[in-house]
Amino acid sequence: KPQKRKPISPLGFFGAKAHVEFQPKGVVGVVSPWNFPVNLTFIPLAGILAAGNRSIIKPSEFTPATSDLMRTMIASRFDETELTVVTGGPEVGAAFTALPFD
Repeated sequence: KPQKRKPISPLGFFGAKAHVEFQPKGVVGVVSPWNFPVNLTFIPLAGILAAGNRSIIKPSEFTPATSDLMRTMIASRFDETELTVVTGGPEVGAAFTALPFD
């Protein structure tokens, strides 16, 4: 549902109207690297979920313990259709990045 907001400008753009329409993109893929896997996964994920999108996360194969922990934590709180973690090696990563994300 659109929200009406006042336009922000020094002159106020006399007679102007502004509104916000929330339009989620769909499914967003997140590929997290081996260095700082938690930060570089969950910081973008906050914005993705706040915008109403769904997401698939592919953590690095070089951080198996962190990847398993993320998968367990996310599976306990989110439905698989909303947010999921896909683990695997370079073959899985190549297939993941080839997916047609929105």
